[in-house]
Amino acid sequence: MREDIRTLDTTPLPRSGGIFQKECDMFARVMHLQAKLENLDEITALYRGFVEPHLQTQHGFINSLLLTDPCTGRGMSITLWDSEADQLSSDNDGHFLLALGKVAPLLEAPPKKEDFIAEAPTAFRA
Repeated sequence: MREDIRTLDTTPLPRSGGIFQKECDMFARVMHLQAKLENLDEITALYRGFVEPHLQTQHGFINSLLLTDPCTGRGMSITLWDSEADQLSSDNDGHFLLALGKVAPLLEAPPKKEDFIAEAPTAFRA
C-alpha cells in the first residue's frame, strides 16, 4: 500500500487558469478514504493526535472534520482554508506526505482528493 501514496495526485483539479475564478470566503479540501474496518479507530486516533495538531499550525487553516461510517469503513476528511494558496501549499508540506504514509497501511485503497469552494461557511467563522 505504501507505494500507492506516491500515486496520489495532489495537483489542483483543472479549472480556468488552474485556479478558482471567483472571489471566495473559504476553500475546502476533501480526502475520501476507504479504511479496513478493523483500522477505523486507529485512523481516528491518528487524525486527532497527529493530523489535527499539525493542521492547526498551518497558515490559513481554519478547521477540519473527520467523518466516518463504522459500518462500511468509508470516511472523509474535510479541511477549510482561508485561501486557495494556503490550501495548495499544504500539499507541499512534508507532514502531509508523512501523514499519508502513516494512514496508507490502514486503508483498502489510496485516498482520493478533491478541492472545493466553501459557499456557505458561516458556521466556521468566529
